[in-house]
Amino acid sequence: MADEQIELAEQIIGHSFADRDLLRTALTHPSFSFEAGSSDMYERLEFLGDAVLGFIVTDYIYRRFPDFQEGELAKLRASVISGDVLAEMAAGMDLGRCIFMGKGVEQMGGRHRGSILADCFEAIIGAAYLDAGIADTREVVLRIVEERIVKQSETRQWTDYKSR
Repeated sequence: MADEQIELAEQIIGHSFADRDLLRTALTHPSFSFEAGSSDMYERLEFLGDAVLGFIVTDYIYRRFPDFQEGELAKLRASVISGDVLAEMAAGMDLGRCIFMGKGVEQMGGRHRGSILADCFEAIIGAAYLDAGIADTREVVLRIVEERIVKQSETRQWTDYKSR
């Protein structure tokens, strides 16, 4: 089952990991680690992935939209990388099927919980960065978020969860 979850995650995000242990850790919820008596869990990778994702999206929108003012860039970025949006995208990709989680969390609907999906998504970005570097991770991220960025920029209907 574990190898199937890893392979499915690779298919979902469109990146084959040279170091699958990184991906396995990115997919491991703390509840699973606790039950397995392991220290591997996605929290450290989530920390890194948050920064990498923010950088990639910021760099992309800065270069792609030279006429946008700082406030517009900030709102556009927030409309793409907020926790709620990441959870929505992760749910749309069915990423929850890939997460290793404890029985209790799973029984309580953990595979569909937005915070878990968003955290795991960020952890995967962190793992991809460590596995393949910034250029390949940029491709992964933009393959997932570029369409949303373009749509948001065209309508300028910012879905700014922080302001709301």
